[in-house]
Amino acid sequence: MIGPVDLGDNNHRNNRIHPEFRSNLLYRFTPNFLLYANYDSWWKTSLLQCALRIPFPPGNGVQTKYIPNIGHLYLPSARKPASATTTPSALLWLHCGGRIFGSSCNIAQSAVCTKLVRSWNLPVLSVSYRLAPEHVFPAALEDVLAAYRWLVDYLNREHPRGNGSAAALEDVLAAYRWLVDYLNREHPRGNGSARDPNCDDGTDETTIRIAVGGESAGGGLAAELCQRLLDDTKRCGNVAGVLPLPVAQLLMYPMLDDRTCIQTDDMASRHHHRRHLVWNIVSNRYAWKCYLGPDFDPGDDVIPEYAAAARRVDVTDLPPAFVICGELDLFREESERFAERLKTEGNVDAEYVEVEGGFHLFLTLDAIMEVYFGRREGEICGDCWRKLAVFANRYLH
Repeated sequence: MIGPVDLGDNNHRNNRIHPEFRSNLLYRFTPNFLLYANYDSWWKTSLLQCALRIPFPPGNGVQTKYIPNIGHLYLPSARKPASATTTPSALLWLHCGGRIFGSSCNIAQSAVCTKLVRSWNLPVLSVSYRLAPEHVFPAALEDVLAAYRWLVDYLNREHPRGNGSAAALEDVLAAYRWLVDYLNREHPRGNGSARDPNCDDGTDETTIRIAVGGESAGGGLAAELCQRLLDDTKRCGNVAGVLPLPVAQLLMYPMLDDRTCIQTDDMASRHHHRRHLVWNIVSNRYAWKCYLGPDFDPGDDVIPEYAAAARRVDVTDLPPAFVICGELDLFREESERFAERLKTEGNVDAEYVEVEGGFHLFLTLDAIMEVYFGRREGEICGDCWRKLAVFANRYLH
């Protein structure tokens, strides 16, 4: 655990925050009651969600397209025409918000997606997934899975396979998926009446390259999506599935482990929880309880499969992972532990970056300042974005 933190004298600002992050105007002028707020009730999260629903346009050089029931697709304004030799690649990005608030096109997501599109010159799909407590697990994961399937289809439409029949093939695949879904609704999967909708439909998707990632809750959902897709592939045996595995998982200060709520119970007093800016133990406990629903509590011995990525026992064969977290973040320990397990137990290419003096969402705030206020990224944030890009490009190109 991180040792005691000096909360400052007058305004309780954390004196261990790196000076580069203290200079961020969003940090300097955000009131304490927001930085240290407990989002532990429906009315508090609802008020915040009113603000987070406000859509923001992307920054210069980026255009966006609304995809009904999926989210927002961010694209370079000047796009090169696709060719048959171009490797289809894209990024699926999941927003922050504790799984209880947030949106696919608010100021935070538009800023982050703009920065990613500018830097990587590829499509970024920001997913609009259902939120707790109105929609408990597995609603959000189902929405993310549907968005991933949409992105695979999008890449196939944008990158013909060279035989001129891509459009006709897509129509056949759409009809096939509808039929499989219908049979699965009419007949439980256990009786063998229908194939898994993620299994073979006669296509070869091995050339598709999609990385998945997100911030905070979005990072956790990205990791859970990888686990679900891997198991779907294994259930199909040696037959190629219609949905390819992500080539990488890019996790920014991810919300991975519900057990953090009970391991840090001693921090839940009014004094101690203030040391975690933006997202603290009180908010975390409330969010996990909302997400898991009435039948489960955070830290229970058993919770539903894929509800919390850190609960997975077998971490072999998962996609390569880049995990970044701030030293002062509530999720620091679970992030480091997850990356270490991937590397040592799963033999997965996993890189963990811990940022000295970093708090929750520090890179997100940096993106907002760069995209909407014209402030150049600082040395530390710039290094973080570069490390993320180097790791992602290793698998996307």
